[in-house]
Amino acid sequence: MRKLEITLAQHTNAEHAAGWLSKALLTITSDVFAELTVCIPAFYTTNENQVHGWNPVDDVLDRFSSCADVTLVVRHRVVGHELEDLIRKHFPLMQKNGEVVLEVPPPDIDDQLLSEFIDTLGY
Repeated sequence: MRKLEITLAQHTNAEHAAGWLSKALLTITSDVFAELTVCIPAFYTTNENQVHGWNPVDDVLDRFSSCADVTLVVRHRVVGHELEDLIRKHFPLMQKNGEVVLEVPPPDIDDQLLSEFIDTLGY
């Protein structure tokens, strides 16, 4: 089974990433892979430009989902209703089809070290 995973960098400009990803996905045919996973960093806020930017990605992923195992993974420190609302706005087709996975990543080592340092100070 051939798997393709695309992971976007954490500090990527959201609009540029969406444009690049939708163009890149359009060059791939579904017979190239048996499984496609796209991992994107979390959305903390949203605006109309971001939503319009990511909707074409949603369209392309939805077309793949009819002929391949397609998953969209969104990594976020806290999973809640606010994030789920953002997913519904950005990826309505993928969300409706149950192809979005909300994943809580392990804490950053830097966050852990900072937390331990603060604990030693007695705060």
